[in-house]
Amino acid sequence: MVQTSRSFFWVDIWWYLLSAALVILAFFLLFPLVRLSNYGLIVFFSLIIAGVGVAVRKYVIWHFNIFLITNQRLVIFEQKGIFHKNVTETAFDNIQDISYNKKGVWPTVLDYGTIIVKTASLNSKLEFKKVKNPGKIQEKLVEIQTENANNDL
Repeated sequence: MVQTSRSFFWVDIWWYLLSAALVILAFFLLFPLVRLSNYGLIVFFSLIIAGVGVAVRKYVIWHFNIFLITNQRLVIFEQKGIFHKNVTETAFDNIQDISYNKKGVWPTVLDYGTIIVKTASLNSKLEFKKVKNPGKIQEKLVEIQTENANNDL
């Protein structure tokens, strides 16, 4: 194994702030909700469960989205939801083009973007979004691809 990479954690900080806001809101409204008896407690616990649920979901998706670079292939583990996962892999022999893009102020300032790998099979492309240091990862991929091409000769 050469390198693993995940999406840049701070990009999704807004989801974690929303989660914290829901939990804080639940405790801020605790006394007025308690006066509503059972309905108030249902709202209180619903806010807490929603806040924790949002944070757990985003963390699981972040943790299991992995861009794996080995000496022979490239593997993308893409977690789309708690129970939805896609795994895509391609050998370096099938890669035709490796590029990246950064679009916007925050991606440029924080140095994150999308790695785009075009493969020979039906002109498909693999994308790994919100990855930190996409330029360095692209250089590493090109380096490994060149080494594999030289070894094949």
